[in-house]
Amino acid sequence: MRAQDAGVNILYGKQLLKGWIQANPISKDGSTPDYEALENIFRAAVGRHAILSHEGLAVYDQTKLAEVIKKVLPEAKILLTVRAPDSFLRSQYKHHVLNGGVDDASTFSDRYCRRLLLKLLNVKRFVNSYAKAGLKGQLTVLPYEWQREDYDSYLDFMTEYCALDLRKHHPSYTINKSPGPQFNELIRRLNTMLVSNAPDVLKSAEFGRLLRMASMSTAQTPELKDIFNVYYEELRVEHEHPRVPEHMWPKFSEQMKPLRRIKQFEPYLAEYRLKPLSAE
Repeated sequence: MRAQDAGVNILYGKQLLKGWIQANPISKDGSTPDYEALENIFRAAVGRHAILSHEGLAVYDQTKLAEVIKKVLPEAKILLTVRAPDSFLRSQYKHHVLNGGVDDASTFSDRYCRRLLLKLLNVKRFVNSYAKAGLKGQLTVLPYEWQREDYDSYLDFMTEYCALDLRKHHPSYTINKSPGPQFNELIRRLNTMLVSNAPDVLKSAEFGRLLRMASMSTAQTPELKDIFNVYYEELRVEHEHPRVPEHMWPKFSEQMKPLRRIKQFEPYLAEYRLKPLSAE
């Protein structure tokens, strides 16, 4: 997306970064991503307003990423948005079942935390990597919850942070509503049946589109909640909420401690299971 207003030309590089991520997936064979190609993407932003953002970058070597930014865009402002662990799990579990997943909430939570979420929410890893590259003062960490709950305030902050009136270039923020856990459990059960009885249907584009249409429709029609609940009761749909396993919380809390020193996180510390500094 490119936006122009009063002579300001903004490069929005999410699609460029998406292409790089697809061409350089994190692999177990030890192969090194093509960071030179990433440098070339960043060079397109030199001398202009640019927003280079993609959530997929969080899984890569942050030291290498910081080095690339320092080399190509040494004055860049770097923004890291972090989401509370349980909220993160609920979102990812929805994607799991909509993509044919069959894990129950507890199994999914344990596996996703161990394999990925402990890395994604290791705030110390990000802070240390950018500090090592000499970019610590240019890194800002903000809560996803602030953007979701008070977008006007969030946008005011970002406008001042970027020294550019983003209201002229940014579309209105729309909260992506999600269906309840009963819906997720219903789809998980259906996926389980299809794995054995109709795997081609489970993998079909038609079924995938139907699930997404059903998910969005269910989430956007709260006035039908009572009717849906009757259906869930008839099918005896018992559900779990995805949650961080209790034994993993100490590790999460230790890695996220830097958030306690950031003003914008104060209203959300309880969601992150972090005590205010004054409470210690």
